[in-house]
Amino acid sequence: MFLSIAILDSFILVLSGVLTISVLGLGLVVYNQFIHPVISRKESDRFIPVQTGDK
Repeated sequence: MFLSIAILDSFILVLSGVLTISVLGLGLVVYNQFIHPVISRKESDRFIPVQTGDK
């Protein structure tokens, strides 16, 4: 009985760690793909439409 509780408890800890890492990774991807390019654009370029080949 105690062994099954210990296994379930450690499994929940592993799952919570995996969940934390995946949420942080998703947040990093969203920041790199969407938020950082908008923030890093210069103020003068903000209202010029994006052209093909722009970075």
